[in-house]
Amino acid sequence: MDQDPGKIPAEDSEVEIVNVQMTIPFPDTFVYSNASAYSVMAMDIKIGFAEALPNRTVQPRVGVTIPIEHAVHMVISLIGQLVAFEQNFGQIRDARWPALRDRLTTVRHEGGTDSTESQ
Repeated sequence: MDQDPGKIPAEDSEVEIVNVQMTIPFPDTFVYSNASAYSVMAMDIKIGFAEALPNRTVQPRVGVTIPIEHAVHMVISLIGQLVAFEQNFGQIRDARWPALRDRLTTVRHEGGTDSTESQ
């Protein structure tokens, strides 16, 4: 496909998607976070991770800026990780999760059969 890499393809043109396998090492240190804030811009999403403390204060821990496309990849990956967590350790205790999980992972086909699909 001979296209200018900076040019956005027309809506009806075909786009070639290339999957690349990479091993991403974990960092040497991690921070604990039980709270987060989000800011959506035209080209990226900023995520601020923090720790909400018992005295009702919040300590910011780390911020990350990611492109919108990576945010979609993260959502899909996180859903898969949450489903795997439930398969290994039991139901997640959040009243909103079962309905959301079912909407995202189960597609009703004609004939009454279900199949699992990441969207």
